[in-house]
Amino acid sequence: RESVLGMQHPTVGVQFRNLAALLKTQGRYPEAEPLFRQSLVISEKVYGPNHTEVAIALNNYGQLLSHMGRNDEAERMYRKALAIDENTLGAFHPDVATDLNNLGALLSDMGRYSDAQPLYERCLEIDIKALGPEHPDVARSLTNLGRLMRQQSRYAEALPLYERALNIFEKAYGKEHVAVAMTLNSLGQLLRTMGRYDEAEPLCQRSLNIWEQVYGKDHPAVGTQLNNLGALMSDIGRYSEAIPLFERALSIRLLTLGPNHHLTVATKAWLHTIKTQQSAAEGKDQAGINKLSAGSIPLSPMSPAKQRGHGENGDVSTSGIDQMGHTGRMGEVEW
Repeated sequence: RESVLGMQHPTVGVQFRNLAALLKTQGRYPEAEPLFRQSLVISEKVYGPNHTEVAIALNNYGQLLSHMGRNDEAERMYRKALAIDENTLGAFHPDVATDLNNLGALLSDMGRYSDAQPLYERCLEIDIKALGPEHPDVARSLTNLGRLMRQQSRYAEALPLYERALNIFEKAYGKEHVAVAMTLNSLGQLLRTMGRYDEAEPLCQRSLNIWEQVYGKDHPAVGTQLNNLGALMSDIGRYSEAIPLFERALSIRLLTLGPNHHLTVATKAWLHTIKTQQSAAEGKDQAGINKLSAGSIPLSPMSPAKQRGHGENGDVSTSGIDQMGHTGRMGEVEW
């Protein structure tokens, strides 16, 4: 294609971008980078430095850089894309909302919450004005803003955002859609963090059921949801229920990710920890029985385990992140 059209033809730039996107989804970031960079160069030469096609190329390249941990470079890309779209399309265009979402996600992941919040809020405002209050992109913006609140331990503020997002997704897609499953998990993990375990459990279980129906029982996303549900069970001391969930998650990860993947290794470690906790709990129960038989004062019931950290980013995702992306571009994931 390059030999026929020339290296600077816009079609070649699109081909570079598509191949780079494929490599990125495979985690082959070093191979994807020169292709994204060349796509950007071609867009700038063909369309000029302030064209919306350049903004798209900047967003795509910025996303790759953020995955590679090169956050300062990614931020520059995102800010330049935002400036181009604002100047070209106006401050309330949906593409501007995408730019704000991507930049907000980056800043949130960098811990710059106070910088991220106004971007997410402005993104939500644009979505509502441009698309209406019941559009799925509004729900995605609500979910991302809820995640930001949760990252700052502002749980009471996060809760209605997740609940509103869930209501929109269910109306738009029905109750068995992947977006519904992701939001159920996010809401369940929030309630778990708040100690509202009885409310969290059915949401996490329902999320798992949807993932299994949509992708089958051996998909990596199912493994992550099993892991999160197992974490909830271990939090409340229901180790006999947590262990088979972790065992099944481990089996899926061994099959799909291999024994040396960091998620597989982590699940092995969590499973060992839970089994140790179960043994300790059983030992204490037996000690209590022995003391009672000797006429000792009865022991108070064991309090639920409070260990955290088994859940992955609090939210399930096929890619390991819970950021919900806007439609229309290769924006940040949220699933």
